[in-house]
Amino acid sequence: AEVGAGVPGIAPGAALFGMLGGFQGGACAEYLVVRSGDCAPKPASLDFERAAAVPLAASTALQALRDVAGVRGGMRVLVNGASGGVGLFAIQVAKILGAHVTTTSSAGNLELCRSLGADVALDYRAADPLAGPDRFDVVFDIFGNRSLAEARRALADRGLFVTTVPKPRIFLDTARTLVTWPRARMVSVRPRSADLRLIATLVDEGKLAPVVEHVFPLEQIVAADEQVGSKHTRGKVVVRIG
Repeated sequence: AEVGAGVPGIAPGAALFGMLGGFQGGACAEYLVVRSGDCAPKPASLDFERAAAVPLAASTALQALRDVAGVRGGMRVLVNGASGGVGLFAIQVAKILGAHVTTTSSAGNLELCRSLGADVALDYRAADPLAGPDRFDVVFDIFGNRSLAEARRALADRGLFVTTVPKPRIFLDTARTLVTWPRARMVSVRPRSADLRLIATLVDEGKLAPVVEHVFPLEQIVAADEQVGSKHTRGKVVVRIG
């Protein structure tokens, strides 16, 4: 609607996508003020609803796997809780980075995980990959129900346990493994225009795609929040403005 003084490269009417950073919080609103570094041009191949499902979840997956875990070609990655918003992007990002990907989800989401690139998709009720013979370079715990103590037996000698859930245990494990292996780390996602531009390019190239299960009108934000809180959403929940 408006562009502040001294902001280069953005004109009123530009189609952008992005996320609020730091301690700004979040809201469902028709208008907001956002820093130019927290957004980027919207992927041309997506409408606004599907584009809105991308920035937070895709940035979390990218920063966790590329930056925190250092995933590269040939590494073995386990994504725990793979059918949610971050998890489905994590499968795709890990494959883009060249990893072999194992996922855990409910049985009803196994085919979805496979369709996005999972090499091995496991029903968490039927199999526990942390108790099996396989060894992983990275265990990415998105659901937040596993720990370094559980993952240690399934991690390679220089393996990494990464989580998105800030529990006291992860801070203690991180401090204890600053100079030892396997290590524990937590990802704290930050909005970065460069990352959003990369993500938009990958989306437009057909290498990265959002999965949206529910779209709610703004008037039903309570129902939308309850759906997110159920932790049984395949992919993302979007709120439609207007």
